[in-house]
Amino acid sequence: MKDKTLEKITFKSGNQAICHRELYEHNGVKIKIEIKSDSFKVQCYAKASALDGLEWKILYTIPAELMKTEDSLIYAVPYRNNAEAAEKEFQRDVLHLKDCVNKLL
Repeated sequence: MKDKTLEKITFKSGNQAICHRELYEHNGVKIKIEIKSDSFKVQCYAKASALDGLEWKILYTIPAELMKTEDSLIYAVPYRNNAEAAEKEFQRDVLHLKDCVNKLL
């Protein structure tokens, strides 16, 4: 069964971060992927959650030190005023998270 995309957005979060979020349905389960590239590596994250009733429950996280998404994307010239253009920078972590979700569910 093919996954159904419900939402895919990349956006500026405050003055020091760019975030990427995807919502999709996998085998009848709604999944949320959230990735944050912050100016401080320790504040970066990549996680996949599943909707259980009205509550999101974390299925898997990638530790900040192991993320492929670079920290401080907000300061990169192409993305400073165009956060949406940074979407491609998140894709390696998106694929890793989706692979883990497939294995867990």
